[in-house]
Amino acid sequence: MNDLCMLLVVILSLQNPYFVVSARPPNMVIIILDDVGYGDLGCYWNPTGQRSNTPFLDYMASEGIRFTDFHSAGSVCVPSRGSILTGRMCVRTGFPNRIPDDVIGGLPFNETIIAETFKAAGYRTGLIGKWGSLGVSPKYHPNSRGFDLFYGLPDSNNHGCTLEAGGTVKPRVCPSSWSDIPEYNGTRCSLCSFDNDIGNYGVPLYHNRIIIEQPVNQTTLSLRYSQMAAEFVKDGSQPYLLYVALAHMHTPLFHMPEFEGKSASNSVYGDTLLEMDNTIKTIVEAIRESGEEANTLIWVASDNGPDEGQCQFAGSPGPFTGVWQRKEGGGGSTSKSTPFEGGHRVPSIVYWPGTIEGGQVSDALISGMDVYPTMAALANIQMPGDRTYDGMDISDLLLGRPFHGRRVISDILHNTCCAHNYG
Repeated sequence: MNDLCMLLVVILSLQNPYFVVSARPPNMVIIILDDVGYGDLGCYWNPTGQRSNTPFLDYMASEGIRFTDFHSAGSVCVPSRGSILTGRMCVRTGFPNRIPDDVIGGLPFNETIIAETFKAAGYRTGLIGKWGSLGVSPKYHPNSRGFDLFYGLPDSNNHGCTLEAGGTVKPRVCPSSWSDIPEYNGTRCSLCSFDNDIGNYGVPLYHNRIIIEQPVNQTTLSLRYSQMAAEFVKDGSQPYLLYVALAHMHTPLFHMPEFEGKSASNSVYGDTLLEMDNTIKTIVEAIRESGEEANTLIWVASDNGPDEGQCQFAGSPGPFTGVWQRKEGGGGSTSKSTPFEGGHRVPSIVYWPGTIEGGQVSDALISGMDVYPTMAALANIQMPGDRTYDGMDISDLLLGRPFHGRRVISDILHNTCCAHNYG
């Protein structure tokens, strides 16, 4: 390193105590949770003071930054995930809603996703988990969209060969409509039935372009995800972008026997949530053991709010239950599939020890669309300049520098017919 470079390093270190000198560009890890509500994480919402079902995520928040006003870019998974990968509103990507299961297309080719950008910059890229209906035919498959590795499901964990287009294996939403509930905080619905017969879902597990198991054993799926992630991060040949899209906490809920009855709530949902937390812990510990923890940014967020139609198998929106629903007798859900806050205001934590100061709680207005531009900026990677991005680079906020945020986010939310502003 010549004298001029050394002087620059010293200056940067003095200006920012969290500036870290690394021999190579930083690794980037995105962990997307499925249908996890604002009230599911102990560090976000614990009015009763009971033992948390998410101790490791709580630890990550205490050692990183926790956003209290983070919004997914859609209140269902397809538009939200498409926007995370592109940094653009779902109305631009062509996925403003769920898509039928018999669609043979996918994310349009005029969209460049984060994996394609990072791969072109010399990163190894991996997707472990749910691709999310963005296309599995050869042209739209993750391996054709910038991911060197794909190990996971093409869609949600209830979408398999037994699923009719646009339908479900069997009705699990109760009651027949939300209008049957006179009071939101009253008796919501009778307990949903829960079918834990794996074969009834017929979900395929892909390793790259090959289906290696169908129906996939969902009881051990999270273990295999964490093992594959550990193997991926321990290959130190190149910097990496790893996108982990867990099946937790989408129904049907499965967890390994060792988590049975171990959650604070002693419920199917609580036990599965505890397993989810442990899966993330295993991945982070693998990064730590590889010696790359200080050079790895990890961003955890939920794709949308909880699916309250799943009754006791659904998560919690925390305080975002809706004034109209609670006080005016409006009834109905305020969570997944709605434009209300419980549907898109979700937990989000960014963890980068040694670079991001721990224990921060930010009320800045942040979106899932910010993931791509922020990671690109931190990795000093140029994004395609021929399009409009709706996400913004929040690296200044993460690094403790002056940050001029937004007051409003405009987006097209599922079940709405026009732009919805929140802020």
